[in-house]
Amino acid sequence: MVEQHKVCQWCGKTLEKPRTTYCSDDCKKNMKSYNNSIRKRYKYKICFKEHNYISLLRLFKYDDGICYCCGRKLKSPKDKDYDPNDKRAPQVDHVIPISKGGGHLWNNVKLICKECNSYKSDILLCPCIYKLITFNLNAVSD
Repeated sequence: MVEQHKVCQWCGKTLEKPRTTYCSDDCKKNMKSYNNSIRKRYKYKICFKEHNYISLLRLFKYDDGICYCCGRKLKSPKDKDYDPNDKRAPQVDHVIPISKGGGHLWNNVKLICKECNSYKSDILLCPCIYKLITFNLNAVSD
């Protein structure tokens, strides 16, 4: 009888312990993360079949280049000195986050600066309105 060796489901290394599935905690964590991303993609395809092509430039023109949270004028993506990592770089924000059931549609997107977007994260606007107003007042005073 030929002895078969089990291999790690993530990296393919031969396992020392016969009843394990992964060779290390890192492999287990990577596989869990990968499976979660697959689940999210599947959920997105099923739930959000309706989809609009939304470009940053078109949204920038539509919202006049103004962040809807802090009200500041943002740098245009067409500028020569445009840096997408700048805190005032424009980004597309889903008012109702996709993770909360919102769609990738024109009536659900707004222009937002990177700083406000990272602060807002995937929070719905209504529950965090007080925090955003406070944040806006602090931003204006800078």
